[in-house]
Amino acid sequence: MNKIETTKITYTNIAPINAWFCFKPVPACSISINTFNNPIQLKTCATCKPTSITSTDQSALSVENTEHIYIKSGNSKNESVEFTYTPIN
Repeated sequence: MNKIETTKITYTNIAPINAWFCFKPVPACSISINTFNNPIQLKTCATCKPTSITSTDQSALSVENTEHIYIKSGNSKNESVEFTYTPIN
């Protein structure tokens, strides 16, 4: 193999109930989010106001790439959230 290019990477994170999960997104990528039609809370800094979001694979939401992303369940149970990273060329 001489050259391998990644077109996108998908990670599934858990949005816990009653706590924020913080992680560093993959740099230099656009980010789309699939909450599997479950509500979650999302913010991009520890002191930012959270945004409530719900999305599906067909209606994935895009967010700006930032240093950190914080997620929390908007339900009474932990929720899976799929983050797809596409390199920005």
